[in-house]
Amino acid sequence: MGLDESLSRVMRIGGATGAAFVDYGTGSALRTAGESGGIDLSVAADGASGVVRAARESLARLGLPDPLEDVLITTRDRYHLTRLVHDRDGDGLLLFVGLERPRANLALSLHELSRIEQELAS
Repeated sequence: MGLDESLSRVMRIGGATGAAFVDYGTGSALRTAGESGGIDLSVAADGASGVVRAARESLARLGLPDPLEDVLITTRDRYHLTRLVHDRDGDGLLLFVGLERPRANLALSLHELSRIEQELAS
């Protein structure tokens, strides 16, 4: 499965308003879908990479051995999920997803993102 097909699947998740594959190193949005409720996906992509970098550095300083999988930011109306994607080529992609909180099921969304990542890696 490629990035475009993966984004199509992400956009079928309940409450999804926008999604982006992000280059972890640069913060650049490589592919986007939707509008994420008026949020500029390029800005969200860059912000997501900074948050993931900070979370990874904190976990390393704490000496926690578990690898980071997801970062969740919540607001009153939205969930902002960022998943580290381990594709065939390694650890260089993030998947950012904006969800409308009233329409989203967080557990199912996380499960579906995990499935999409596994299919990308195969």
